[in-house]
Amino acid sequence: MKAWNHRVAILILIQVAIVALTSCRLAPTERAASDKYRLVWNDHPASTMTIIWDQLEGEQSHVLYGTEDFGRRYWKYANSQAPSRRLDDYYGMNTRYARLQKLEPDQTYYFVIRDSVGVSDRFFFRTAPAQPKAFTFISGGDTKSLEPPLAAGRASTKMVSKLRPLFVLFNGDFNTGDGTDPDRWQQWLLDWDSLTTTSDGRK
Repeated sequence: MKAWNHRVAILILIQVAIVALTSCRLAPTERAASDKYRLVWNDHPASTMTIIWDQLEGEQSHVLYGTEDFGRRYWKYANSQAPSRRLDDYYGMNTRYARLQKLEPDQTYYFVIRDSVGVSDRFFFRTAPAQPKAFTFISGGDTKSLEPPLAAGRASTKMVSKLRPLFVLFNGDFNTGDGTDPDRWQQWLLDWDSLTTTSDGRK
């Protein structure tokens, strides 16, 4: 009788271990094949957000998002949005636009981008308030692509991550020249992605 109970106990422990392993998925290790992330408003800032990125390789990219922070565990996010627009091989980039709608005002949203290669880092943004409320924004522009103005532009761009504004009004002359050089645009977008993102992932 004791031997039988012992075998049953072992079997139960094995079953519990299997259930625990299957229900506790680990965060993915492979990173999504994308970069140059930026967020813009094309519509009401309290209820929409457009997330834009360069798809370096891979397919089936989409944004997973929600008001709870699940890190890179994409399967836990409540909402999914595929790109609503794509520009392939434009200025040397494969640009994707995912428009998020029906968001809650004055709310933090966490998101990752998943594709056939992997999952991006976890980022977040905040929608604008629907009622009058104090907020911080930055207005500027006229960055360049060559030293020393390039260094000055990068220094000012870093202030975005330090001041954590609700939005940035960038009014022209993003890079040096007539604005048609793909390499300069890619450099600017990489700088913007890396230098404006806060240490905790705010875009």
